[in-house]
Amino acid sequence: MSSAPPQSTGSARNTPSPARNERPVRNKLWQRFALLSLTRIARYVQRIPRSRALRFGERFGDFAFTLCRLIIRRPYDYAHRNLRLTGMPHPGATFAEREAFLRRVFQHFGKGLVEFLRVPAVTHAEKESYTVLTGYEHFQEALTSGKGVVIVTGHLGNWEHIASFAGKLGVPLTVVARETEEEGFAAWIKESRENAGYRVLHRGASLREILKILKRGEAIGILPDQNADDVFAPFFGIPAGTTTGPATLALYTGATIIYGHCVFDPGDNYHVRTVSYTHLRAHET
Repeated sequence: MSSAPPQSTGSARNTPSPARNERPVRNKLWQRFALLSLTRIARYVQRIPRSRALRFGERFGDFAFTLCRLIIRRPYDYAHRNLRLTGMPHPGATFAEREAFLRRVFQHFGKGLVEFLRVPAVTHAEKESYTVLTGYEHFQEALTSGKGVVIVTGHLGNWEHIASFAGKLGVPLTVVARETEEEGFAAWIKESRENAGYRVLHRGASLREILKILKRGEAIGILPDQNADDVFAPFFGIPAGTTTGPATLALYTGATIIYGHCVFDPGDNYHVRTVSYTHLRAHET
């Protein structure tokens, strides 16, 4: 185990850098702008047919890609680096191939954003018309156990659609999500999600609250595919830091872990697939 880095004497070590002080301020300003823009976009896409809204989302994603490529370089550079590390879209891909792939990723997220903004105007019958659900019986079986369900997914496809579709089905679901810095933006996102039929707990909420949810036999949704140092697992052959939280919850409570993901097909339908993992019991370890 590595030792902690030596600390210098004096007060300088406790003085945040100017860049770190400025970052929360920049984030809040950006989120205020995002709130102003998204509320107006939401009103527009809720009034038009889904097909037109999705085309708008593609164009919006294309605009975001161009903005990142020319001005906001950090996410663009990170994305190219990660594509090189993982050999995507295929080993030996050229810069032009990675660029085209990355543009399609931005377009995809633009469509996902539009779907999120349209949720208040969409009925469950409409959602069912473009959603194919596979493996839902595993989830239903897990709920009947009475031990609760830990749903594990990632920032893949349209993860928001999984939660909103489950909410429309009447599934007792609470999702753990990161809270944004700007209060108005955070409140708007939370309200939008909860209007879709599921609850939201902000990351950092008490473990006691999560355990109460599982004790009631309900479901808790977690997206653990963000950087953490609990454990390192191979991801496309590259060690990637992740969290042990979902497994720890299942071991402690006896809850069932369900993995799910939601992806687009070329016809703009969603395929929601769920897989049930073996029940984890603390006494079996």
